[in-house]
Amino acid sequence: MITENINKKTLPVNDLSENSQILETVTEFNRLPENQETGEASGISHGFDTGYAMSYGVDEAIMIRNLQFFITANANRGHNFHEGRFWTYDRLEDFPKHFPYWSVKQCRRIIESLISKKVIIVGEFNTRWSNRTCWYAFNNQSKFIKNTKPPKSVLTDLPKWANVYIVLLLSLLLSLLHPP
Repeated sequence: MITENINKKTLPVNDLSENSQILETVTEFNRLPENQETGEASGISHGFDTGYAMSYGVDEAIMIRNLQFFITANANRGHNFHEGRFWTYDRLEDFPKHFPYWSVKQCRRIIESLISKKVIIVGEFNTRWSNRTCWYAFNNQSKFIKNTKPPKSVLTDLPKWANVYIVLLLSLLLSLLHPP
């Protein structure tokens, strides 16, 4: 008798028994999804809040969970804070890399659905005019993002080059008000 360890389950495989067909079917059923290019288990796990699924749809609930993850991570690090809220960004063409079961067209439909339902808003905070990466934030951040740390500085809302000018301007004003 040979054993195969699949998805943390050890299943007997015996080609001579009459149950071998059933065992092979069970073995196939318990395997993780495979990456089509490498043939290895993808390891990707997606979930969703059933309340969001009932309110907005299953696809939208999966996208909401993804946006929650990245926006919460940015909030906890104090990154991507613009216009009083935390954001995440990605190119529409790159979403299928995170969701291999969706096409670009399906991702566009899901994003547009969340925008029309006023769940998310879209912004553009790219430093180069040629960069068309979209930024996404929740319209009602307090509803979707919990347990985040506030940004350490208001300066995080500005581009890095602007922070330098503000610091120089503040130091100039302080030197004028309080000469040495």
